Amino acid sequence: MRKRLPWAALLLAVPLFLSHSRPAQAQVVVVTARSVDTLVGDLEYLVSAAAPDEEMKQGAQQGLDLLKDPTLLPGIDRTKPFGAWVTMPAEPGAADPPTVVVAVPVTDLKALLDTLQNFGVEVDNQPGVAGFSYRVGIPGSGLSLYAVEAKGYAYLTMVPQGAEKLAALTPANWMPIREGVGDLSASVRMDQVPQPFKDMLLEQVEQRMVLERNKMPGEDEAAFQGRLAGMKFSQEVFERFVRESRDLNLDLIVDKAKEELSLDLGFAALKDTSMAKSLAGFSSRTSSFQAFADPNSAMAGWASLPISPELQKTLGKSIGEGFTKALAAEKNPADKALLERAQAIVKELVDSGSFDTGMSIREVATPTSGGTSVLVAGARVPDAKKLEDLVRDAIKAHPPGATEAEVTLDAGKAPDGTSLHRIKPVLKPEDAAGMQGLGEPIIYLAFRKDQVLLAVGASAEAAIVKALGETAGTVPATAVGNPLALRLAVDKLAMLADTPADVKASLANFFTGKKAGKNQVDLSVGRGPADSLRVRLRLDLPALAFLAKLGAIQQQGALQPVR
Repeated sequence: MRKRLPWAALLLAVPLFLSHSRPAQAQVVVVTARSVDTLVGDLEYLVSAAAPDEEMKQGAQQGLDLLKDPTLLPGIDRTKPFGAWVTMPAEPGAADPPTVVVAVPVTDLKALLDTLQNFGVEVDNQPGVAGFSYRVGIPGSGLSLYAVEAKGYAYLTMVPQGAEKLAALTPANWMPIREGVGDLSASVRMDQVPQPFKDMLLEQVEQRMVLERNKMPGEDEAAFQGRLAGMKFSQEVFERFVRESRDLNLDLIVDKAKEELSLDLGFAALKDTSMAKSLAGFSSRTSSFQAFADPNSAMAGWASLPISPELQKTLGKSIGEGFTKALAAEKNPADKALLERAQAIVKELVDSGSFDTGMSIREVATPTSGGTSVLVAGARVPDAKKLEDLVRDAIKAHPPGATEAEVTLDAGKAPDGTSLHRIKPVLKPEDAAGMQGLGEPIIYLAFRKDQVLLAVGASAEAAIVKALGETAGTVPATAVGNPLALRLAVDKLAMLADTPADVKASLANFFTGKKAGKNQVDLSVGRGPADSLRVRLRLDLPALAFLAKLGAIQQQGALQPVR
């Protein structure tokens, strides 16, 4: 297996430098939670909202009732936040070592430790270290934590020094103050990792990459050069990440008012760096195809991505070598000319420095059907006319046979005059079975200025006309959207999938009443708080409940066929 870049090496490096001295200053990793009561309340709410049946709810609730019992761990303050953090010294091998500190809110530390002794924890109230009141031995590990109590908190650390500094702490010193902090959160402060540690990490990566730069047995020259180019690009990206990152933040958010569960990953770069400029440019992008995500979509997604000069170079070289091989093997002058035109079109797309595409599975009403699912897709190209002419000439040069497809160029026109091309492929039974949700497998193609659109399904013609109307104008600079997104309507997807008819019938009216419209699962990448880049996974809790119910029914069906 080929080695990967050690993205987690910064965290793994922390324990390598543990020693015994006064506490370090820079917080690098911080994990926090609002309170025990908040987390237990979130779990209780999620179980109530998403458990597929009463039996499972009751079983989960029994476990939660134990967590809610104040006698389980007496002495803990269940209303205050708690957390843990890792600090690092200014230099490897310096007097200030990395340390791990845990902050536990307490009402009675002695009562808590007395209870922990019942679980085999060793507690010594005479630790023999100035400022610390207890030594806590972790069973089976040989490790000890030293505790100091102050202002309603017990601070525990493996480094028994600097008690006065720990006693001066409050949650304001270690709780994140950024926007969007979740009920449970984790942060990695890359800007607090001292430069010598970054240099050491990058040097280790370089040493590992040297071993990967040798040609592998059986690897041809083109594959070898392509792999080297990919490795170089990956290493450059990783170095920028290490040098120019500010922080990474992960938040779990339970919004009971909106009935939503979200997992947010935020990433920010240091100001005035090339990465900060790249992130700002990326997060401000919008896609021409975000209109595909209408309420009738079972699935919709889009991606508007920049193609960096480094990636342009890598792609250009790889694609160029592929076309060179194909051209060398092609003996027919006419087909060679078609390949050369295709190569020029692909090169123009790569050189444009931008890529924008989108797709949707949606319902489109027609005079003969109230609502038929159709797959719609689109992409921006520098010159759609060149691509359309190539398709026309390729079909004329190699018309499909009767057993392959029925192709009708200029089968119709959209209201704006765009030509519509119709393709009806002849599918094998196994291929046709996979398209049952789309009905008759008819394909429509349209080429307009800088866009190529495609629709597949029985209502493909109506769908592509609708899509042409949705994407006719330019996306305004003030448009709200993310450069990359995927949205799923779980019930509509289940109805399209190969789900037994009786299961579909039992779930057909799931999203009614207060659950109406709460059938979405969204994944998006875009601008976050404080100019960070945010990756967000958001679920409507009724959608989560639907998936749990569907899974439970199908599992029962696997054990006993549903009739």
